[in-house]
Amino acid sequence: MRQDSETKRALLDKVEGMDIEKKSPGELSEEMESQDVYTYNFSNEGELSNESEGDYSFAVLEDGRFLVPESPEQAGTLSYQSKEKHPELLNEINHLVDIGF
Repeated sequence: MRQDSETKRALLDKVEGMDIEKKSPGELSEEMESQDVYTYNFSNEGELSNESEGDYSFAVLEDGRFLVPESPEQAGTLSYQSKEKHPELLNEINHLVDIGF
């Protein structure tokens, strides 16, 4: 996945302003276990490894619902879910970061 700053900003602009609602950890876990989940992690340091945590992350359920943290400081803890499904945005993001399945 590309990590350049222009790509990160474009991704965050797409997610910013989305209508979201608070969910309990149990609700989010249940959703994540019921379908495929795509996780996007960003690092200000450049490369990420399996052991490192990013500076910001979000996830997208296969049905197009976005899961986001409460704040960038809590990047590893997803707390909110988009109220609507955005499958077309998931496709746009994967194209932007050059991911193919």
